[in-house]
Amino acid sequence: MRYPKTFQSGTIECPIPHAMVERMVGELVREREWSWVTFESGRGFVEVALKGSSDVVINIAYPFKDEYQARFARDNLSIPAGLEVMRFKTKGWFFAGFLELKADATEVQRVAEFVSRVFPALYGLPPNYRLSGTYQG
Repeated sequence: MRYPKTFQSGTIECPIPHAMVERMVGELVREREWSWVTFESGRGFVEVALKGSSDVVINIAYPFKDEYQARFARDNLSIPAGLEVMRFKTKGWFFAGFLELKADATEVQRVAEFVSRVFPALYGLPPNYRLSGTYQG
């Protein structure tokens, strides 16, 4: 049985969130030992999962009732070229919202850049925020 493997940003190994996300997504794609990795900040989370042999899926917790386009514009966050929106659901009475995107598995750097920007932009974290990442599955 494999146990989750967790990393923290703000360490010598992973000094900033972007470096940690890029390292973990890269290992997820290369090694294929795990099914997905969950990045958590205490205010929100993002999951990056393998889908087949050539794609990754990015699942962003979306705790808002407005459409993501309006929220992203207000928070100065854009979806980069190479990432495609697959599904979206706003927060409801009994369920959390989410935004699901797909990217080619070779787009590790682009995925890492986007994921690391989601936390301060969408969840209102300070520039020096800390992040944990856990391999799962």
